[in-house]
Amino acid sequence: CQRQQGLQYTTQIPENFIVLFKKISGLQFFHTQNCRFPIDILSLDSSGVVLSIWTVDPEQNLVGPTPIGTQAVLESHAGWAIKNSIKVGDNLSFLVKE
Repeated sequence: CQRQQGLQYTTQIPENFIVLFKKISGLQFFHTQNCRFPIDILSLDSSGVVLSIWTVDPEQNLVGPTPIGTQAVLESHAGWAIKNSIKVGDNLSFLVKE
């Protein structure tokens, strides 16, 4: 249930807070219905390489689809990726290690 909910109904999160969802496949769509603030959504492959980055406002539908090869999705405040100089192709392997 929490995996499907994501950041819905959350009113605030700490500045450097991230939510990581593992076992997400490619060609999935996301939405920001019931989100209270804009968020970044990053898709990662099994090695932690960033495959895509979306910055989306609340109440958006059909964000995506995640690229083929996606294995995890990260969500945080809008601008988190830019603030941390993260771009497509960067490796965040420390996040996806089992």
